[in-house]
Amino acid sequence: ILGCTAFVMLGGRFRKFLMSDVRFVGANAKKSIPAVGSQYANSSQKAKVQTLFEKHGCHTCGTKNKSVGIVADHQPPNKHAYGTGGAEASGEFTRRRGWLAPLLPPPPKQRYFPQCKPCSTRQSSAVAYNKQ
Repeated sequence: ILGCTAFVMLGGRFRKFLMSDVRFVGANAKKSIPAVGSQYANSSQKAKVQTLFEKHGCHTCGTKNKSVGIVADHQPPNKHAYGTGGAEASGEFTRRRGWLAPLLPPPPKQRYFPQCKPCSTRQSSAVAYNKQ
């Protein structure tokens, strides 16, 4: 008990020791940048995410190995925010909500987190099948 108390008081986080559910923000997430809707990151956003990756690593697994590839990961994923990846960009998101659109809450704000390509591939499958 004393060891656990010291660990927490020194800034340790227990969730760092658990495998992150790739469908959500990872245990290693430290910083992110705002995302604009369901669109992919542009070149300046990718550069900022790469800088975050070099400093903090992948938000899911923590690796800082750039050779595996770096992805600007939407959180929450587009499927969770809009139902389908392109729905918001095409205006389908609003049309699908129909006359209820003004009464329903807007989609959640998304952010780009740095993620390695292997975790991105696992996340893509996990989100598609709603599995961890």
